[in-house]
Amino acid sequence: MKEIVKLQHPFTHAGMTYTEVAFRVPKARDVRRIGNMADTDVNKTHQMLVDLTELPADVLDEMDPRDYLALNGKIMRFLVPSQETLEK
Repeated sequence: MKEIVKLQHPFTHAGMTYTEVAFRVPKARDVRRIGNMADTDVNKTHQMLVDLTELPADVLDEMDPRDYLALNGKIMRFLVPSQETLEK
């Protein structure tokens, strides 16, 4: 399953314009790859974005930081259990 996120600040890189980013929902293997969720190593979360969006790292590096942080936040919401899940 893929989620589509419209960028608030489209950008062009290497002649291609990006107006939205598609990413797949993270799986357990993605969580294992980055390790401890409390660890805020920006390189690990960047690698997760590369893996989930299937975009090269240099493309993500050109993204407006507000869109980049919004994508990070969206992915993190998938990885944090809801209160309802915790209460079961």
